[in-house]
Formats: sequence, structure tokens, C-alpha cells
Amino acid sequence: MPVFLCLAAAKKELAAHAASLEALMSEYGATAFDRTPTTLCGLFNPGEELPCALVLQSLQVDLAPFGIALHVGAYERLGQRLFGAELTRTHAIARTAWGGQILLTSEYLAAASLPPEATLKPLGMHLLSNLAPPTQLYQLRHPALHNESFPPLRSLSYYPNNLRVQPHTFVGRTQELETLKEILGAPETRLLTLTGPGGIGKTRLALQLAAETAGEFPQGVFFVSCEALPSTALLPSTMEQALQLPMTGRMDPHTHVLNQLRRRAALLVLDNYDSLLPDTAFLTEILTQAPRVKLLATSREPLNLRCEHLYPLGGLQYPHHDVPQEVAAFEMFDAVQFFFLSALHTDPLFTVTEATREALISICELTEGLPLGLELAATAVSAFSCHEIAQKMAQGLEFLKATRREIAPRHHNLRAVFEFTWQQLDAEEQGAFTRCAVFQGPFSETAAQVVADAAPASLQALVRKSMVMPIQPQMYKLHSLLRHFAAEQLQLAPGLKETLEARHSAYFLDYLREQGAMLLGAQQRAALTALAEHLDDIRAAWTWAVEHGNYTGLRAALPAWFSFYFIRGLWQEGAALFASSANTLRQQISRTPLPEALAELALADCLLAEGRLAASMAQNDQAQQRLDEALESYLKYKARQEQAQTYLGLGQVGFNRGQFHLARSFFQQAHELATASGFVIGQRDALHYLGRVTLILGEYQTARQYLNDSLALSTAMGEWWLGMHTIRLRGNVERMMGQDELARDFYLRSLELARDYGSLSAMALALNNLASLAVIASEYPLARRYWEQALAIQRDTDDLRQLANILHSLGLVLIELGEPERGLQLLAEAFEIHEQNANQEGKGVVLIYRGYALEVLERLTEAEQSYREALPLFGGTGNPAGIADACECLGFCLHAQGRYAEAETAFQEALRLRLKLITPGAIATAYRGLGAVAVARGRYDEARQHFQQALQLALSTKWIGTLLHIFVEIAELYAQTEEVNKALELLLAVLRDGRIVVPMQKRIRTRIAALKGALPEEFAAPLPRSGGRLDVEALARTLLAALDLSASPEHEERAKVPTCEGVNVRT
Repeated sequence: MPVFLCLAAAKKELAAHAASLEALMSEYGATAFDRTPTTLCGLFNPGEELPCALVLQSLQVDLAPFGIALHVGAYERLGQRLFGAELTRTHAIARTAWGGQILLTSEYLAAASLPPEATLKPLGMHLLSNLAPPTQLYQLRHPALHNESFPPLRSLSYYPNNLRVQPHTFVGRTQELETLKEILGAPETRLLTLTGPGGIGKTRLALQLAAETAGEFPQGVFFVSCEALPSTALLPSTMEQALQLPMTGRMDPHTHVLNQLRRRAALLVLDNYDSLLPDTAFLTEILTQAPRVKLLATSREPLNLRCEHLYPLGGLQYPHHDVPQEVAAFEMFDAVQFFFLSALHTDPLFTVTEATREALISICELTEGLPLGLELAATAVSAFSCHEIAQKMAQGLEFLKATRREIAPRHHNLRAVFEFTWQQLDAEEQGAFTRCAVFQGPFSETAAQVVADAAPASLQALVRKSMVMPIQPQMYKLHSLLRHFAAEQLQLAPGLKETLEARHSAYFLDYLREQGAMLLGAQQRAALTALAEHLDDIRAAWTWAVEHGNYTGLRAALPAWFSFYFIRGLWQEGAALFASSANTLRQQISRTPLPEALAELALADCLLAEGRLAASMAQNDQAQQRLDEALESYLKYKARQEQAQTYLGLGQVGFNRGQFHLARSFFQQAHELATASGFVIGQRDALHYLGRVTLILGEYQTARQYLNDSLALSTAMGEWWLGMHTIRLRGNVERMMGQDELARDFYLRSLELARDYGSLSAMALALNNLASLAVIASEYPLARRYWEQALAIQRDTDDLRQLANILHSLGLVLIELGEPERGLQLLAEAFEIHEQNANQEGKGVVLIYRGYALEVLERLTEAEQSYREALPLFGGTGNPAGIADACECLGFCLHAQGRYAEAETAFQEALRLRLKLITPGAIATAYRGLGAVAVARGRYDEARQHFQQALQLALSTKWIGTLLHIFVEIAELYAQTEEVNKALELLLAVLRDGRIVVPMQKRIRTRIAALKGALPEEFAAPLPRSGGRLDVEALARTLLAALDLSASPEHEERAKVPTCEGVNVRT
């Protein structure tokens, strides 16, 4: 089999040197050539191509470097022209290579023998610009090649995109492609619209243009099919899916898409946008708000936007009978090549001779070069000669012109081809084709059999005759024009359309239900993909069932339909669909004097689904209204599993509102009902949410048990979508109980699962928790890295609640790292988001962190005010941990102002709350504060006791940052009790630890400077720079022994720790 050697170079470079390059390749045995504006391919006998490739690379002293591809494959020849899928593939490989690089395919390696000095570097599978199935590529390494280090290949596998493999090779339109590349690449071009009638090839040309310009758009090229959309209302969510955006559902798709596109340099291919005209408002917003995004549209008519650049598309170039030069060179025309290749798919022995040339030109003229017409005409070559095909098409065209005046003249030629091809189908094939009109999108072989009575043999016959397009193994689709033609035939069969629609609805509701079972197991991702592929048909099936009152089918399919919308994050779209369905069902019920139970339960199911999705979006009033209405029906008919799901939704509403005790009550009711009815999924979900709310309420042991039980059920089910969040919450429990290593293991496992599922929001949550652990270990640079990664992810998810949480956490870290002003900026952004979402608890956290930043900036009055504003916010949500945090921070601020009595009261209240929550590390901070107050008030033995308790607790949890803070307070105790040397040694030891934060460094340095006048001369050396690691645990044990009061005979007489009961803090 012959070998292809193809080199790629810049257009001008290749044009200037093409002749000399062909001459050189001919010296090495090249027998024929095929050229594009940027590639030159030669046909070689085996064994001659590799020496030629090495020589070509050595020419780079005089020429710009080439990318070279070597491949083996079949090709077709028509006159002097070479073409075919493998030749096109070789051109695409060469364009993928970098200058100086030689790429080999596995087919080439199977057929060729490499010299012993050559080695290979596997580069993996790559989707190329020819949009054929991915190709395995290798890089040649050889002593004659000077450069062996290259960036990643410039393939579609490297650039972000959603372009799919195409069933047929792109043929012709070389000049159109080059012109369109120039237009699209111009800085002033924002919207390029390819216009022309159906079947002209707009979609395939747009796909090829996108594939070949992918490298110009760093954030990707994305194909958005508009054909099946009923209105522009679904365009934003369709774009979300095409752009492969993480879908949290917390922001409506319209806003989500605009937010994402503002930051991107991307190309959106909007196919068949004419189905949505005249509404172009969303496109106008994109063009206005996303300055680096370009739109490439295909449409039968202009979009009529101010910045639109129109490119009217005609048929493929074809020769004319009355132009002798064109007849003589007929094989050079795109339409002839397209028909020839299409005919070979039907009859591999098809040839073009002098006898068939005239007829072939007539076919091209009759179809006016329309690719769809040529393809359909070519399917008849196995039954008719080219002369007969042309004759029958001409007769059909005259008939149409005379009898079908409603058909636009521009469609006469294509319609004639349709009629001609229709007549070549036997009765069974005609029936199968007609019945397939019921499908809205791609359909499987099984669906065709069940819904349309289309046998596999009939489908294959229709594929051979190009009436049906294969898109994947056992998956098919109708061209929009052919579907319209089939629908016309369907209208001629009375009652058949209604029968097929009923079958179609039943089939896809069953399909939805079957895939729904997989949504709750290990096959979740496969099920999501399968449902997304058939979304148009599922929507149509659901709508038919709602309008025709198929209550049994609706109830069976709804759980899966809800799960799909919930997991994919399409909360807005799902809520709108279920609301519309509920309105239709409510109208049906209102017209029935005695509605059946199934109707009322189907309505309740839609209300439940809408309510739970609204609760997920924190649309609490709407959610509660829908859930309350659904609950009435479920109570009426004693539907316990549905009651359990309704209580889960009501619990979510309570949680959103900060009503944690109410939420807990609803979750408990849900769990009891799910357990009593054997509803395992409901049990698992209720346990998860109970663990979540009891964690907030500080009942850590209880939360641990709930979450463990939930995880056991997730394990049994093999479903980890919710489980990965449960694992993360388990980590939170362990962190609160001081088990940081165990917490880290849970967080890492959650992060691993989030990456497996591709859930960016779950990844951000896990990174957020890992950063919190780093803070506990006083690893602030590491915490900053984690939170910056989480922030980058979270800004893409548009989950505003979690975005605000990460912003305020990163703000705190920046304060600790000596960037308080930058920290305050992030805190202000977080506060604004929390306020928009009425998140009182989040606002309280931000106010605490803001107060700390103001303390660092020595604005103590403002800091105190910020802490006091935080206290009632936590009190309103019933969050004792938040109240304790605010009390502690207020205590340290009052201590810094010398208001020791007020500070002591604040620390006592914090300790009271901490002791109830049983969080050792946090309790240690309260004791540290009480110890600092005791030192300031001269109660040194009491201070020692407080510090001893603080050290013991912090040691038990290994909270490094807390221990370092305690050391500084103990140093102050030494300084006040005239043990200045001990104080200095301790401060210097802490200062040498690279983990201490900048505000602490400043405090230590200030204190050392104040003590220097009372020190021996050897301590007057310059202060050390932080950077080492102190053995914190060893030092803590040493200090514990030094602080031990039990050996002192006066121990019993010393001041006791004041009781904490009944102490209140002014708010």
C-alpha cells in the first residue's frame, strides 16, 4: 500500500517553495501530489518516504520548520486528482505537528520498518481537524533530528471543545474555508453568519471552520445546536451544556453563561439559528458583554444584527455543459468529487468514464451542487446508471415545477432529489423512513424498532441510501429537511401520527425511568450522558404524557427526571418545566368532578419536584408554598415515601433560613417515614441532612453517627454523588473534634471522588476544608494555595454562597500573611454576596474577620464594633460556635484596649459555649484569653492554671497555631513575674518558627524591643528572621511541667478559675 508524506508550513512559505519541494520529493520517489494552502502531500512507494522526511527537516536552515506526517492508507484518484479519507487525515496530522517534528501513525508503523537508530515517543490518541475518529500518534526520534522537545500537539484533543466525530469526510470548499478563516480572524469580526438553503452544507462547513481555527480561541470552540429548541428560553441552558460549564443551579443559566463568557476568548457555533428567529436578544447580550467571544452562526436567513458579517453559501462548485474548459477539467470540481466519493459508499466499484462524464455533470447541474442532493442521488448508482439518474431527476423537476407551486423555486431541485430517492425505496423502507419522523433528535436502533417498527435491515438500507444518517454505532438521525419530508408522508397516513406519538412517549418515559435507576448507582455518569443525548425526545415524551393525562407514566418517570435536573444543576430549567406541568395537570383536574387519585398524586409529584429545586436555589417562599401543597395530597393518600421527600425539601427551606432546629425536626420526620416505608434512598438522604444540621448545632458525636449511617447506605447503593459530600462532612466533624489527620483523610477522599465525578463545586468544598486544616496547623502559605485554587474553581461554578465562604476565608489568610488591605477587599466582596443571599451566619463570619483585620491595622474601636455586630447575627441562627468565635475575638480586642473586666466576661461566655460543644482546640483559645486577662490583672497563679489547661487541650488536638499563641501569652506571664530571660528565650523560639503569622511576628518583635533594655548584652543581637520549625509539642510539654501547680503547698489557697455559668456578654 502506498505511503503518504505530508508537510505543513505557513501559507506564504509553502506557496513560495512548493515547486522546489515537489521536485525534491520527486527525487525520492514521490509519484503524485495533493496540496492545500498550508500542506503538501506526496505519494511514495514504501521505504522511500522516511529518508525524504529527514532531508526535508534538514532544509530548515533555508526554510521555516515543517511539521511532517507519515501515514499509510487507501486513496481515490479521479483524473489527476487524489482524494479520500486517509489522505485528508494525513493533511490534518501534518497541521497538528510543530515545525521540525515528524509524526507517525500506528498504520504506518505496522507497514514500515524503522532504521535501528530511530526510536518512538508515544503521543496518545488525538482528535484531528478532519473530525474523523481519534488517531494514535507517535513522534519520531532520530540522530538527524536536532530538536526532540516540542509542546503538546495542536490537535482538538488539546484545545477545549465539544466537536464530535463526523460520519463523512469534508470534501472541497478549500477557497471558501480560506476566505472564512480570514473573515473570522479579523479583529472586527464578532458575528459571522453562513446563510443558504437547507442541504447546502452550512453545518458541515461551520464545523470544519471551527475545527481548523480552534487554536485561535484559547478557551475553546463549542457547537450549539439550535434546531430542536422550541424557543430562546432554552438557549442559555443549552449553551451551559455545550460549554461544559459546571452546573450548580444556584444561578439562572442566562446569567451563568454571560458570567463565564465575559472571561473567555472562545468561539460559539450556533447551528440552525433560523429556528429561533427573530429573537436575538441573548446573542446581543453576549456580543456586548463578552468582548473576546465570537459567534459563528448558520441560518437560512440573516440574523439582522448590527455587527453581523454575512457569507451567503452556494452549492459545491460544479462544471457546466456549455463551458468546454470546465467539461475538460470536470474532475477538478468539488461537486464531482463529492458525488464520486458518495457513490463509492454505495458501490465500491463505481467509476467515472468518458461515457458517464456528461451524465455526471448533468446530475451536478440538476442539484446545483447541493451536498445533500448529490449524496442522495449517489445512492442510486447501484440500481441505475448516471444517465438514468439524471433523466429521472430532470423529469421529477419538471413535474414539481408544474404541480407543486407551494414549494419555493430554490427548493425545486432538492425536492426533486427527495422524490426520486423516495421512489427508489421499497414499501418497507418507505414505511420505516416515514415513521422515524416521530423522533426529535438522535435515536437508537432499539428505539426505531420499538417506536417506529423500523427493522435493522430497513435502517441499514436507509443509511445506504442516505435517507438516515449514522452518527454512532447503532445510533441514527434524520437531516432536518428529510425529517420534514418524512413528516409530510406521515400526515398522509390517518391516525398513524397519534399512534406513534403515544408509543414515542411511552418508550422514552420508560427509558427515562430505566436510566433513573442508574443515576443512583455506580453508572451515574453514563446515565447522565445517555439522557442528555435524548433530551429533546424525552422533553417531547414528557409533554405528550402531561397533555394526554398519562398519570401512571408521569409518576414512574418523574423521580428520574427530577434527579437528572438536580444532579446536572439545571435547577432553573427543571423548576420551570415542573411548574408548567403542574399548571396543566391542575387545569385537567379542575375540569373533572371527581379527579382520580393518580391525577392528584401526579400533580403533587410535580409540585414536590418544583419545590425541592426551588429550595436548592434558596427560593424559599416559592419552595415552601409548593411543598405545602404537595404535602396535602400525600397526607390525603397516605403516600409515605413522598411525604418523606417533602419533609426533606421543607428541611432544606428551614436550613436555608437559618432555622436549624426546625430543619432538624423536618429531617427527623423524613427519616422516620423513609424507614417505616423501606425507602432506602430517603433514609440515606435524611441521615445526611441530619448530620449536616447537627454539625451546625455543635452536636458532633450525634452528627458523626448520622453521617456514618448515611455513608453505609451510600456504600451499599454504590452511589457517591451525595456520598462525596457526606464524606466531606465527616471530615468536618473530625476537625471540630480535634482529629485533624482523620479529617484530612476524609477531605482527600472527597476531593478524589469530586474529581472522578467532574464536580467542580465539590472539589472547591474539599479544597476549602483542606485549607482550613492548614490554618489549624499554622501552614498559612499552604492554606492560601488551597483557597486560591478553590476560588478559581468557585468563580466558574457561580455558587454564590460557597464563593463568599472562600472569599472570606482567603481574606483571613491574607490578613495573617501581612496583607490586611487586600484581605479587607475580599471580605467586602464576601459580605455583599452574603447580604444579597440573606445569609446571616455568613455575614457574622465576615464581620469577625473584618474586626481582626482592623485590629491588625490598630483600628481597635472599629474592630470592637465589628465583633459586636456579629454577635446577634449568630444568635439569630442559633449557632453557638459562631457566638463563641465572636466572644473570643471581642475579648482579645477589649484586652488590647486595657478593658480587662469586659474582656474576662467575653472569654467566660465563650468558654461556657465551648464546653458544651466539646471542641478541645477551640476551648484552648478561650482558656488562653482568660489566662491573658489574669496576667494583665496580676492573678499569676490563676493565669498559670488557665495556660496549663489551654496547653493540654491544644496538645490533644495538635493545633499548632493555637499552641504558638499560647507560648506568646506565657512569655508575657514570665515578663510580668520578672523572669525576663525566660520570656525572651520563649519569644525568640517562637519567632524562629516559620509558621507564625505576620501579626504575631509584629507583636513578638515589639515585645522583644521593649524588653531589650533589661537584658544582658548577649541578647542585643539583631532579631532573627522566621523560617525554621519549632518542636512545638516538646516545648508545650516542657512548659506544662513548668506551669504545674500541684506540687506547691499553697496551691489550694490560690485563686480559683471563676465559674462560667450565667455570664452574659453585652451585644
